[in-house]
Amino acid sequence: MGTFKFNGEEYEARTVDFEYLVFADKLGVDTDHLFGVAGMNCYLSYCTGMREREAAAAINEYVINNSGKFPEEVMDAYLAKCEESGFFRALDKGQEANKGAAETEEEIREETTEKKATRKSATE
Repeated sequence: MGTFKFNGEEYEARTVDFEYLVFADKLGVDTDHLFGVAGMNCYLSYCTGMREREAAAAINEYVINNSGKFPEEVMDAYLAKCEESGFFRALDKGQEANKGAAETEEEIREETTEKKATRKSATE
């Protein structure tokens, strides 16, 4: 998907990569919420050059004028670019690996705590 339409204007559907992540961070968008309405607002701002509040106002107006519907073409473009993004695919793999490592660390901490408690009760 190369472009999308929003409010009658056509925009380039920009690549979702580290640059986008930095842009989102500067706007204060929590990376855990990139796929919700904050992410859509951020992506619209990123592609159109609108400031964050301008993008939010434009989406607000769109929803009001379209019987409560969000701009699907913006979200479709955003999700397509996320799926195409080698950066986000690599990031997902890294998060999965980190999650596994964190779970292992937690298990080790729990086992160590249990062993200490067992030793302590054995010496009393």
